[in-house]
Amino acid sequence: MLTLEADVRQQMVELNRKVAESAKAGWRSGNAEDSALLRRRGTRAARGLTRFTLSRISDARAAWQGALEVMEEGVRGEEAREVVQIARDLIDSWLALAQKARELWHDVAAITGATPEGLDDLDVGEAEVRKVKSAADKIYAFLTRARTPMDHALLEKGQEEIAQGQYRTAEQIQRGARQPNGEQG
Repeated sequence: MLTLEADVRQQMVELNRKVAESAKAGWRSGNAEDSALLRRRGTRAARGLTRFTLSRISDARAAWQGALEVMEEGVRGEEAREVVQIARDLIDSWLALAQKARELWHDVAAITGATPEGLDDLDVGEAEVRKVKSAADKIYAFLTRARTPMDHALLEKGQEEIAQGQYRTAEQIQRGARQPNGEQG
């Protein structure tokens, strides 16, 4: 890990995953013949998961903002990939929580007839997190793209030309590009 912050974010990812995995467990346990009790348990479980999920939305935003800040400080290569991947993992774990909350409400509503709550807020949060995910995925794709192999012969030729003074300055190149009929200055 890069920092304490990265370690904390990784632990958040693990917590989100554990909560998502256990989301459906428990609310149907006990005496399933008491429909009022089942409805209360199901509603309480779904409401609790929805609240938990909505309370963690800022984690996804903060993880991405933190990754951007670390990269602005000059972190490169493997460290940059790691920090962006941690942010992506946190974003994905939040999206999984949101999906589990929806699934739980769907199950509770189907079994007990309870009315789902907070799904509009989940929709708004998910739209925002998906925008953050898109940005994180683009940066990660850039950081992990295949690199063109270096042409050592071309590099050596360029070094020789520079050593012999056979090069143009940036200003000369700019002037040359602006002249009509392709003439260079």
